[in-house]
Amino acid sequence: MDKKRVLITGASGFIGKNCAKEFIKRGWKVVSLIHKKVPEEFKKFRKNNEMDLIYGDIESREGLIAVLEHYVNKKQIKAVVHCAGRASDIGHNREFQKTNYNGLKNIVECLERFSIDKLIFISTTDVYGIKDFENADETEALENNLKNPYPEYKIKAEAYIRSKLQKNRYVIIRPAAVWGPDDRTILPRVIKYLNSSPFIIHFGKWRGQNRWPLAYIENVSRMIYLAVKDEDALGESFNIIDREKTGIDEYYRMIIDIFIPKRSNIKSVTLPFILGWFAGTISSLISNIFNMMYPIYEPSFYGLFSVSKNLDFSSKKMEDIFQKNNENIVTRKQAVLLMKQHCV
Repeated sequence: MDKKRVLITGASGFIGKNCAKEFIKRGWKVVSLIHKKVPEEFKKFRKNNEMDLIYGDIESREGLIAVLEHYVNKKQIKAVVHCAGRASDIGHNREFQKTNYNGLKNIVECLERFSIDKLIFISTTDVYGIKDFENADETEALENNLKNPYPEYKIKAEAYIRSKLQKNRYVIIRPAAVWGPDDRTILPRVIKYLNSSPFIIHFGKWRGQNRWPLAYIENVSRMIYLAVKDEDALGESFNIIDREKTGIDEYYRMIIDIFIPKRSNIKSVTLPFILGWFAGTISSLISNIFNMMYPIYEPSFYGLFSVSKNLDFSSKKMEDIFQKNNENIVTRKQAVLLMKQHCV
């Protein structure tokens, strides 16, 4: 019997690559839409006939339609998992619009044109705003309180999906700060900061005890799989966040323990928030001028608020669907052990 097929955009990225592995492990055939580099492990998947690679750019409407038309004429795709996008807290507005909004519009058009059943859209908990929360769930109003293009176009993309697709055609996944082996987005920045700073510096009232909203990568990829599999997920939004609450200072020390134990004696200090505000504003201004992917130094303006606010979200909806499908959630203890094994 022919396997079910799922198309994953941004398949070479951190979330996309792990989604591909998850679906293959579950017996699905993965169609990976690649824009640039092909991950080394994908060669084995292709050899085992577990994956097809197609090359295209979600920002090009005509190009995307052409490449999919060539592929889907003979092969049915059940769902699109849309992971592709610019994940950064700095950069030109137009870059976010092209990738995180215009690209999504092109994907939705292809969904309709090629009669693909459903779309799983990877958004972010940043769509609620960066401010103090306590156990906020999916009913929280969406807000871009810092006027940053990353959440701005995620919010617009979510609204576009709801306006164009019926509820039985989509699921919105909102991961918090995704972490795990091979993370090339947040983890390298944190390690660079911890290696270069004489102290772990916190800003403002929380003194490093505010929640840093972690989402372990395996929990994210499993939830995405369940979003495709479980009809009850359709039309819903899901916060993806680890069950355990982790303070930002605790997170930094966890990363030190795993990756740079030589810095285990580093001290934590707290400075007035206004000092971080000035430093973050300058960092973001310079970084935005040159359209950098990562800030010239930490923290950026947006990053400052991210690590200084209590971003405490509820994961109850995620936990309920895991329980319904008899799926296990990777615990913090298991995740840290897996990270350490990966580093050996």
